[in-house]
Amino acid sequence: MNKIKLLFVVSSSGFGGGENYVLEILKKIDKTRFFCAVCAPKNSIFMKTASKYADKTYFVPFYDNADIFSFLKLLFIIKKYNVVHANLNRAVFFAGLCGRLLKKPVIGTMHGLDKRFYYRFVGSIVFLCNFQMNHFKNYFINIEKKLINIGIDSEVEQFDENYKNNLKIHFNIPLNSKVIGTLARLHHLKGVDILIKSFEIMCKNRKDICLLIIGDGPERKKLENICKNSKIKDKIIFTGALEKPWEEAGIIMDVFVLPSYKENIPISILEAMARNIPVFASNVGGISEELPEHCIVENNDESQYSEKILSILEDKEKIKYIVKNNNLHLKNNFNVIKMVNILQEFYEQKYNL
Repeated sequence: MNKIKLLFVVSSSGFGGGENYVLEILKKIDKTRFFCAVCAPKNSIFMKTASKYADKTYFVPFYDNADIFSFLKLLFIIKKYNVVHANLNRAVFFAGLCGRLLKKPVIGTMHGLDKRFYYRFVGSIVFLCNFQMNHFKNYFINIEKKLINIGIDSEVEQFDENYKNNLKIHFNIPLNSKVIGTLARLHHLKGVDILIKSFEIMCKNRKDICLLIIGDGPERKKLENICKNSKIKDKIIFTGALEKPWEEAGIIMDVFVLPSYKENIPISILEAMARNIPVFASNVGGISEELPEHCIVENNDESQYSEKILSILEDKEKIKYIVKNNNLHLKNNFNVIKMVNILQEFYEQKYNL
């Protein structure tokens, strides 16, 4: 049986939820049924990792929406493939146009909640949660819409205390300190400013805590300046972007926090759950599909974050309860194998049209 030639198109040079989504598919897809190629900007963290799992890679810069060179290069590449799965706005926009011209099936996964213009040319749109599907129910009337819940691999490597202690030493964190942290693109919508303010409140009650902020982005300098003017600046660590953020830093967290002002279905919450880290987050987007009510903070209230986090730090039984329920919820509702199986059937359906 001939393999279906499948092309993944990703337009970002960074690394976030969209890029991770494609990597999870590449890792789990049935290579006896699919020949998988990836098209993305050169020298990105994503492309370095994706090249380990893809059968072929292509480099397209995707400089801007008027980048004729990237469009023509992508048009030439797409000619060779049976099905295209595009991710992130510019990739979806360009691939959709190419698909229309070449009469090729193009699927676009919607990773956010805005800029719907980019999706007007694709044949099908995949939504990642119920909230997102409902959000767009009155749009894309003539485009096929399909809900496929996002999934991650919950069977991740667990690290021992020696490994974690060495990471703490690397970041100059006292071994007895409790680590509160986040992993996000440092954009104002991620609410890291709220987390810093909450941490300041916590420090009035506990001295043996620190704040770990993993990621990079346009707000980094502003956030670092806020911390420089704070009495607790020595307790806050910015790691910048990391190729393996959980292995290189995130696993030392005792609590993961995502106080976003706007979200779709953040994969970082699921990743923290898979690593047995309790999570607290704001009640926006599809987060209520990921977390139980007692782990959600209404109105991004700084005092409520502080209260919830401090209450759990020494309560081992409560941590066990939260971790156990999170693991069960993760396996039942955000299973990467289930996600990839549904996607594979969808790819075959598009190929056979």
